[in-house]
Amino acid sequence: MWGGYMMYCPKCGAKNLDTAKFCVRCGAKLKPTEQDYTRKESFISKIPGFRSRTPWKMILASAGYLLIAILAIYAIGCLIINADATVTVNSAYAVDNIAGNDSTNGKFIVMNVTVKNNGKGPLTVHANEFSLLTEGEYITYSNFYGQGTDVPESVEIPEGESKSFLLVFDAAEAPEILEYRSSWDPFSEGKSVGIGTINIIPNTGVYAKYSVNGTANDKSYSAKWNVTYRNAPGGNIEEVIERSGETIWLTSTVYQTPIPSESYIFNPETLQDKNGTYSSLIFFSKGALIDVNDSLPIYEGEKVVGREILTGSETIDFMGKKIACWVTKTEQEGDGSTIEATRYYDKTTGLLLKEVFTEKGSAYGISYTDSHTSLLESTNIPLIGLS
Repeated sequence: MWGGYMMYCPKCGAKNLDTAKFCVRCGAKLKPTEQDYTRKESFISKIPGFRSRTPWKMILASAGYLLIAILAIYAIGCLIINADATVTVNSAYAVDNIAGNDSTNGKFIVMNVTVKNNGKGPLTVHANEFSLLTEGEYITYSNFYGQGTDVPESVEIPEGESKSFLLVFDAAEAPEILEYRSSWDPFSEGKSVGIGTINIIPNTGVYAKYSVNGTANDKSYSAKWNVTYRNAPGGNIEEVIERSGETIWLTSTVYQTPIPSESYIFNPETLQDKNGTYSSLIFFSKGALIDVNDSLPIYEGEKVVGREILTGSETIDFMGKKIACWVTKTEQEGDGSTIEATRYYDKTTGLLLKEVFTEKGSAYGISYTDSHTSLLESTNIPLIGLS
């Protein structure tokens, strides 16, 4: 049993006796008037709904060393405030740039979290109430919110409801695997989520679903694209595109069945296949398309049949957000057809959001014009909008 009051170090969160002048873990100077105190079996622990200041522990492994992060939520205010909540990290990614804002420390760690308010009355969650640590010590980081984006500084959650929102850390270290536990259930089994950079497919659990609506010779059709990732030999990754949809009728007797599913294998860090060809159909080739008018070849077999050209950037309304995008134009010829397409890629994640496509040619002796628009319907990659 504790013999007296305990206080928490404001720098690393370690417990210290209230008589201590320096932290037993990090050596920081302690000022008792600024500490939070607990006492085992005190009256505080018996108040329904009250939770003590317990860090939310997360373990992160990266490049052969153990990276431990603690995402801590602190109950601030008087004891009548009920801070009973459940926190879930849905996904986490590291990116170099957020809508034109460069990282100060090295990387932005973007976490999509869901907080459920289990208590009485509304709960306000602030970005600066979350802390990121490594190996028990604070790493170099700052909270990122606002700055022309829709990343919130605070979120209010009504009693009994849940809200999902983004937390962004401007951090010196970017872990690859994140294991986390809720501070309100510190003994629960840890869960993990993968983290990757803008030009790395984050993990095999990534998905993106697209809807396609168009006309072929003035006859309407619709289709779906489901894109997922799985591991491939040699440290590569396979992008699997499953297509389904309506049969496309060119005349009353001539038709085309849906394009079959296909897949591409490439290096997850470069997006290039064994021949050096950029092969992802839905991620922006940032390493090759840097300046306006930069272009990439489009192949059919070993033959170059067209190019994808970076034409600039544009902000579009998408999924209720204003998203800053890279814009490319594709020009392609082959097998008696010509293709023109405009693509919009999210600047932050590199994910394809929209494609406007037109193809003219002939099939089965019938001339045709196919025009369609592909739109991202859902993804587990968080999208950051402009304010």
